[in-house]
Amino acid sequence: MIRRFPKTLISLLCACVVCATACNKDKELNTADVASFRNIDVSDVCIVGDSVVIVCGSAARKGRIIKQRKSSNPNAKAITHTFDYPIHSLFFNGSVIWACGDSMLVLKSTDYGTTWTQPYDFNYFWECDRSNLIKIYATNDFPTFAIGSKTLFSGHIYVKSPSLGISQTSYPFLHRTPKTNVYDFTAISDSEFFVAGYGSIFHYANHGETVELERIGGEIFCGITSVGNDAITCSFSGKIFTRNILDENKEWNNVFKTNKNLRYIAATADGRVLCMGDNNNSVFTSSNKGIDWSVRRFRGVKSIVALKAVNNTFYIAQKNGQIVSVDTAGF
Repeated sequence: MIRRFPKTLISLLCACVVCATACNKDKELNTADVASFRNIDVSDVCIVGDSVVIVCGSAARKGRIIKQRKSSNPNAKAITHTFDYPIHSLFFNGSVIWACGDSMLVLKSTDYGTTWTQPYDFNYFWECDRSNLIKIYATNDFPTFAIGSKTLFSGHIYVKSPSLGISQTSYPFLHRTPKTNVYDFTAISDSEFFVAGYGSIFHYANHGETVELERIGGEIFCGITSVGNDAITCSFSGKIFTRNILDENKEWNNVFKTNKNLRYIAATADGRVLCMGDNNNSVFTSSNKGIDWSVRRFRGVKSIVALKAVNNTFYIAQKNGQIVSVDTAGF
């Protein structure tokens, strides 16, 4: 005897299946094309105002910085600068753009990337350092701190010496070696910052005179950012931690865990956070300073090299020269 199920029950089961499928499907990350650069291995991106995009990297063993209009003005001619060493990072504070790269290279632009100068001479420390600078932070007039690397477990941290004036034209940094790789930092002020490194987080205060190893370890901390009084870091193993800067106990809380390798994290001024890896299609977003997280999909991802937050908009740079912006409305 064949038992027949009521049509209403079958319809209900089908509806449950459809609902479950829809609930498990990650929401697509809304992106828009910003610019495209050719013949350069991009390492970082800088957004200037509403129309200018600057990327840095290398090509034919030479450093490159290219200034170009956004896709809305494709006929605008790009401006290309060539240097002796690859460029790894750009920092823009609203009026001056700084760049850094291999062989202690530091560059400065006061006209939004049209021209560049090399304001500091590092030759004095050349023989005992030879570090490749991978990220820099600066005021309008002076580099404040930077991180670099030479070989495995040989990360370097550089901080401005309080005894040096802003007119100083020789080596502007004091040298700190944490004896481990360092990957990223976030500035709390012109004299205080957190560094994400291999095995732990380092807290530098008083222009580097005070160094504290945070009570968190066992991870390769690849990216770190901050918004308000909250610092947020991600690890290669797929964990995200947060810490309130004002917390007397200095505790880091593990707020999210995924099986994806994480590498980049950035936060907007209004508390939205985006975190992602180098090559996976999963992107993780938060709308409340990293407390709660959602999974998004980013189609066509190819070798992410930089993630920046500018004016409450995220920009993702890929090694092949593709730059896209992220719509945060769906966070």
